[in-house]
Order: sequence, then C-alpha cells, then structure tokens
Amino acid sequence: MNETSEPKNNVENSPKQNPSFARTAADKVGIGKSQSLFTLVLVSTLASSFIAAYVLIVGLFTIHRLEVDTIGDAAVQAAREISDIQIEDPSTGTINLCDWRDRISMYRAEKSSARSIFSLRKTFEKLEELGRLSKIDLFVKMAQRDKKKVEILESKLADAVQAAVRGQSSARDGQILSEGQGRVYEHIKSLLMSNRSPQEGGLSRLQIKLGYVDANEFNTQGLPVTIVDSKSFAEVAPHKAPNLVLVTAEFRTKQKDGQSAPEVITKTACAFIKPQSDNSYRCLFALTFPQGMPPNARNVFSLIKTISWKSKGTWRQVIGNEVPGNGSLAPPLEPSLPEMSPADALCVALYDWLKYVGPDFQPETVVACFKQNWETGAQINSSNLEGKASSFGVTDDQINSCVARDTGARDYAFLYQSNPNGVGQIALSKAFQITQLNELPQANHNFPANSFPLFIDSTGNCTIVGTKNFDKVLLHNFFKDLKATNLAALESFSAAKSLHEQSINALYQLSQRQMIEQQELASLKHRLVNISRAVFVSIDSRSEVKAMQESADEKKRALEKELIEKRMVELKEIIDEDEKERLYNVSLQHRTSVVAQNANRIQTSTYELCANLSKFCRDGLFAITPGGYLVGQNTIFIPLTKPILEADLLESIDSDKGKHVESEEKPLRPQIIQEANNPVVPPYDPSVENPLQSGEDSNKLIMSWLKPDLQVFLTAEKAFSKLQNVRVGNESLQAKITAGSVLPKVTSCMLLFDSLNLNKDDPSKVTPPRLTGSYPFSNLAVPVNQMIYYCGKAMATGQPPSVNWSVLARDFVACQGNVVKNNSATEYVGAPVSANNTQFARSWTADANSENPPLAGEFQIRTPLPDLANEFEETYLTNPLNDSQTAEIPPVPPDML
Repeated sequence: MNETSEPKNNVENSPKQNPSFARTAADKVGIGKSQSLFTLVLVSTLASSFIAAYVLIVGLFTIHRLEVDTIGDAAVQAAREISDIQIEDPSTGTINLCDWRDRISMYRAEKSSARSIFSLRKTFEKLEELGRLSKIDLFVKMAQRDKKKVEILESKLADAVQAAVRGQSSARDGQILSEGQGRVYEHIKSLLMSNRSPQEGGLSRLQIKLGYVDANEFNTQGLPVTIVDSKSFAEVAPHKAPNLVLVTAEFRTKQKDGQSAPEVITKTACAFIKPQSDNSYRCLFALTFPQGMPPNARNVFSLIKTISWKSKGTWRQVIGNEVPGNGSLAPPLEPSLPEMSPADALCVALYDWLKYVGPDFQPETVVACFKQNWETGAQINSSNLEGKASSFGVTDDQINSCVARDTGARDYAFLYQSNPNGVGQIALSKAFQITQLNELPQANHNFPANSFPLFIDSTGNCTIVGTKNFDKVLLHNFFKDLKATNLAALESFSAAKSLHEQSINALYQLSQRQMIEQQELASLKHRLVNISRAVFVSIDSRSEVKAMQESADEKKRALEKELIEKRMVELKEIIDEDEKERLYNVSLQHRTSVVAQNANRIQTSTYELCANLSKFCRDGLFAITPGGYLVGQNTIFIPLTKPILEADLLESIDSDKGKHVESEEKPLRPQIIQEANNPVVPPYDPSVENPLQSGEDSNKLIMSWLKPDLQVFLTAEKAFSKLQNVRVGNESLQAKITAGSVLPKVTSCMLLFDSLNLNKDDPSKVTPPRLTGSYPFSNLAVPVNQMIYYCGKAMATGQPPSVNWSVLARDFVACQGNVVKNNSATEYVGAPVSANNTQFARSWTADANSENPPLAGEFQIRTPLPDLANEFEETYLTNPLNDSQTAEIPPVPPDML
C-alpha cells in the first residue's frame, strides 16, 4: 500500500522584489544623491539584507501553507472521488456514498439521481418503523426485504471503494487488479507529487485508509465533504461502506552534510463524506376519484385497512417505451409483485413514493397523515374544491354509471391488449386523459350508447337519474315493454307483409280471371244478339218459311239461346263474386300497407331508443298512470306489446263489410320506408286505447295497428289531451313537466399529498391533503420500467344492487437507475413526472416562481357499475332497415377501465 518516488521539485515559491521598497528605505535613513559611495553601498547592503529576510519568512510561510493545504486537498479529493463510485440496482437505482454531486464547485453542490447507501439504509429503517407504528405488515415486510438488499449492495459498494484506494503494487488474493481499480490511489499520489515541498526530496510513502463514524458527530455546515480531526478516524469494518478517508503521506527531505539519514515529514488529513443532503426530494402522491368518491373512503387507513376489497388485481411493467405510447405492458420482473388486493397495491405505491422521498420524513407524521380524515364525497362541493371544478372527462356531469354486463373484457384488454394502439392502451389513454395522435381523448367513461344511464350517489347507492332510488321493477318493465313493442312490430310487419303479398297475387289472378270472364260475357251477349236476329227474320217471313218452323234448326237455336242465357246468369254471379274478392283484397292490401308502415316505424323508433338509451334517458325515466313511461323531460312511450296477426287483419275486413274501400283507380302499394322525423299525428287519447290496462280489448289493438301514422313515442301534449289527469308518481304529468327534474351532479376530485408536509416534527400539525376539482396530470405517460396496476371489481358499495368500483394505479418511481435503451444509449428512469399544467400549485406557496412538485404515483378508484348480471335477460332489438341488432343490456366495453 506504500509507494515511494523521487519527484522533481517544480514548485516556485520566491516572490518578485519590490524596487520602490529600497528607495523608500534610503529616504528614511537620509541617503541622497550627494552622499558618498560608501554610504550608498552600506545602505544597499542593509536594504538587501532586509529584503532577503523578508523573502525567507514569506517562503517558509508559503512552504508550510502549501504542505498543509496539499494534504488537506488530497484528503478532500480522495473523498470526492470515492463518493463518485457507483453501483446499479433495478429497484433502488444508482447507489454511492453521498447524495451530493459537485457540478459547479465544492461549495455549491447539486443533487443528482444517485442515492447514498446510508440514506437508503435510513430510509428503509424509517419505513419499517412506519410499518410498525401503522401496523401495516406489508410495509414492514417490504422494508425488511430492502434492508437485506441494502446489506448486499453495501458489500458490493464497499468492495468497489476498497479496490479504488488500493495501490497497484497490492494484489488481492493473488489476483492482479483490473483496469480502473486503484485509480483513486494513483490520482492522490500524482496530486501530492506535483505539489510537493520545495525542499529537495519528495513523497516517499502514501497510505489511504477508509473509516466510518456516526454522521451526527460532525456539523458539516451543508458541505458534502469536509476536513475533520484525524483523531475521529476509526477504520471501517470489512464490506461496510465508509464515510471517512484518512490520507497519510511521508515526505523525505534531502540529506544534508553531517546527517546520518534524510529527515522524514509525515502529514495526515481526514475527510468526512456527508451521506445525505439537507433538502429532501419533494413530490406528490395522488388519490383520484374521477366518477365521485365512494362513501367508505375517509382517509388513507380506510383504503388500506377498513375497506373489504372484493378481488385481486395485477401489476404490469412498462417495457420498450412509455405507455400509452410505443411501449407495451408485460408481467413485472420484480418477484415481489404478484397478484394482490387494491389495499396492498396502494401500500406498494405509497412505499415507493416514500422510498423516493428519502429519510427526511417522520414516521409519526406519516401515520398522522394516513389517519387524518378528509372531506368525504357527501361533503365535497364546488366551493371547497381548489381550481376550476372539472368532470375529469366523465361522459355526463350527472351520469357516472350505467346498466351493463361485465364480461371480463376490461381485464383481458389490460393484460393482453396493451400493445401500441391496442384497446388496452386506448383505455389507459382515456383513464389518464392522454392525448393520442394529436387528438384529445374521448370521454373518460365512454359508456356504451345503448346503456341505460345511472347515477351513483355519495352513499354508494345506485339510483335512476332524476330519482332517489333504484326502481328495479320500473326498469325491468321498461326493458320488457321496449323489447315486446319491438318484437310486436316485427311480428306485425311479418304478418302484414305476408298478407300484402297474398293480396297482390290474388288481385293479379283476379284481374286475369275477370278479364277472361268479361270477354266470355261479351261473347255470349253478342251470340245472343245474333240468335235474336235470326228468330226475328223468321217471324217476318213466316208465310214464306212456314214449313221451316218445325224444322230441326229452329229447335237448335232455341236450345242454344236457352243455354247462353243460363251461362250469362252464371257468369254474372261469378263476376260479382270476383268483384267482391277484388274489393276484399284491395282492402286487405290497404290495411296491410298501413300496418306495415306502422310496424316499420315503431320497430325503428324502439330500436333507435334502445341504441341511444344513454342520450334519451339522461334526464330520467318515470312510470305514468294510466300506463306508459315518461322518458326524459317530455317524451311519452306508450308500449304496444301485442302484435296484429293475420287472423286479426282478415277479421278486421270482415267486420268492415259494406264500408267504403279504396277504388280500383287508386291502388295502394306497400311503402316499407322509415317515417320522417317528428310526424304530425292526432292526439293520443288514453280513454280510447290503453294497451297497458288489464283486460285488453282485441278489437282496440287491431284498430291501433290500423290507425294511420301510429306512434308509440310522442310528446306529452300529443299523447294526452289532459295532462293534469295523467299521474307521474304522486304528481300530475303537467306539474312534473313544468317543474322539471332536479338532476344530481358528479363530484370528481383529486387528493394530493405533498411529501414536504411529512417531515414535520409535530404530527398534530400535519397538513391535510389538497382537494382539487381539476386534473392537472393529463398527458403524462408512464415511463419505461415503471408499473401500472388494475383491478376490475375492486370493492362494492350500497344496497342491492351493489355497486362495483374498479382501481387503476400508476407508479412513476417503482424502478430507478440507468436503463439501456434500444439504441444503446442510457437513460435515467424512476423520477417523478412534472405536470403540464404549470399553474396548478401556484396557490400553495408564496413564491410565484417556485416549481410545481412532480407526481410520483397515482391511485384511482373509478368506474362504479351496479352488479346486475342476473337481473335482466340478454335480449336484442332489431333494426328493420338493415336487420342489425342492439343489446338492451350491452357488455362493458374493454376501453372503459
């Protein structure tokens, strides 16, 4: 470990002489130009002696200062160089002996991404203490795991530091030191040799030792490396990280005449490496409630301990690039992140946040922060929200749920479709409001258009919009009547179409037959005329042809005439019957056209309603008496659930015998087309027809389908002649329409926890989290190697039907350190991400130029959906225009996490 050398003396210590000093001295002793040469020589000699003495004193002082400063600078330089030695770990990042980095000067240091091994150890000790104080076993388990990891990392770091200060002549276990090892020793050796004493001789021996002392023993005044008393040095134990550097150098002077041996001067200096900076890492942790806050979310402890989470979710790690973006999600490399409950996932995210913050937090203050109640969903309104109230991208400000069937598509999309532009990434883009392809993301929910809208109130209960409860019977009857009306229209159209085609064929055949019959009748009439003429001629010439009257020809004509007259009578009867049949089919054709048009219109309107339930029913659904539904503010739905059958159509014609039907000159043709928007129809009088009443009259139903421009969706004024006689609950329809609906509002909010408030010594003065109504962290993708968590059915609230909430979390600091990208360049990862909104935290501090604290992690409780899987049948409504179908109870789309 010792190195001896004979360096050249290249230190210049003699200052230049000052000529004015001699003149000043001569003036003071009275020497002038008139004095003798002897006097001038005497004065010059005295002045030279004085100058020589001055130079000697200054030189001795300079030599002493140079030697002292050189050994001190060598110790500081050695400490600074070993503090630059780093090792990498995927979960804790870059590790060294000191959080500081001297990027400008020793006295003006800046922090870098590296964390000191001492800081990490203290951080995990505090996290373990926090876990014991809060009785969060997962915190204790993770802290103990990381403490064991720190021991391994400390041993690796200590070995690297020991190798750096070991001399080249030394070998460890008979092995030659590899390139780069011993570099600190060589640097310090070169430094001392180049700044040696001006005396002849030089550095004869150099020794660098590493030690450890409790950091609290020294007041370093904020400097990362300082000189301390060498008496404080205690050698560090093997494989332990040092924080003291003791540099011992021996200088050999030139042997003088009469000396038996050269003089040896030993210089020693000890430098202390401060392990941690004075300023903590400030960052935020967010709890987000995009669709309102569930009632059992009162504080952090309630989310960890008191909530009964229903199922477990999965962590996924970002690989390749950021997500959403060009990256993908894959199973995590960290074996300690298996499938876990949302409570454990929240603990993991909070743990990573505090691990990044460092050891400056106080465990008692963090416990107080976790126990501190915030304003619940029932207490939050626009007045106590910071920033502009925002719906966080919810589809509608009074709709935060819907009737849908959860098929597991969301979990599948998150786990297996999170590749670039996959449906899983689209879902994450909507959830985190990340712009895709220069377009703003769609609504946060993106409820299916055919889903019935619902509202989840502050108590966690499911309600129909505009009401205070969930009327399952009302909703069940509505879906049933909607489906039955669509199906009745389909069956009515089918029956009308069949009879319509039959009537067309019958009329065609009748027209052909009637033409033949008319031709036959005309021929018979002509033949009869000819026979009559022959008889007339024979009578006029009776005298001449008297003998012929008894002839056979006369008898034949008489017989022919008789047969013709008989046939004409029969033919007229046939023609009369055919005419009746023609009129019958003309009437049938007319009625089937009316029914087909009505059925087509009703089937289309019921399909359109079902396909756009979220829009039409956004203002509520109410049952009306004597029958029907008030949809929204002023639309009446009168179900017509019984179809008209072929027998009913035929019976309606039989019952109308003798009534006027359309003439043959104005034939009716089938018009199976979609009705124009808002058709003008006569008022609908419930006293004449009410299909919902018990004891339905078949004749009334027949008449309803035969009624021109039949409608099942009308405005209230067109549906009922007297609105005051129609009831909606306990009030009249007229009063209901006049008063309108008092619609609820979704209170989307975010709670922001600032790490700056966690280092307070008095837990009773802990600052509550910031409650904001805006979402300042949009367009923040999750960087490579970081984590995303999702659980589709995380917890349930409310009375039956219970409401399932999902959980989505992102962790920006789960993995730290330098990552090699595809182009072999390295990039530091694991730092909190700053918001694009630079104004959101300006009100938190008096300094207008202060930067907004970045976000380390976010935990969302979102997308409340009632559990109605077994409550409603899986039925579909048909569109008559293209035979497409829409489900009354649609599946939850995969892009709605």
